[in-house]
Amino acid sequence: MKDYQIHKPESGIEVIGFNPNWIDEDFNPRGYRIGFVDGDGNFTSAHWWDYQDTYMTISHSDCDADPRLYSDNIKNNIEPTHWFPIIDPKQLLIDLFKEIEHGDEEHREWLRQKMENFYEPSDQLKINDIRNNGK
Repeated sequence: MKDYQIHKPESGIEVIGFNPNWIDEDFNPRGYRIGFVDGDGNFTSAHWWDYQDTYMTISHSDCDADPRLYSDNIKNNIEPTHWFPIIDPKQLLIDLFKEIEHGDEEHREWLRQKMENFYEPSDQLKINDIRNNGK
């Protein structure tokens, strides 16, 4: 996880943000939200609004537009404390294969076993596709 105050995500790239103040035992027990930094540098995320039983986007510009609608806790905890990129699973597997392609047989076998446990047998074509970089 990257510290949001030190390294903000690129504008427009979806990330998973974390803030301990986002933790709610009923609605968000892990304290995660999907969000992004907009073109003005504001973090916007999907926030569970239990008063209406719905998700809504929230950012500083939302709170500034009508501060009466938001509690101080919400207004003071818009940004994550930490974040990490949303990883494309196919790209992750491609990168793993590239990384161990030149490794020893033990590492290749370990990955093969993990893949077999992760995928159903019907997904073997997808695994072969990933091994071949989608070719």
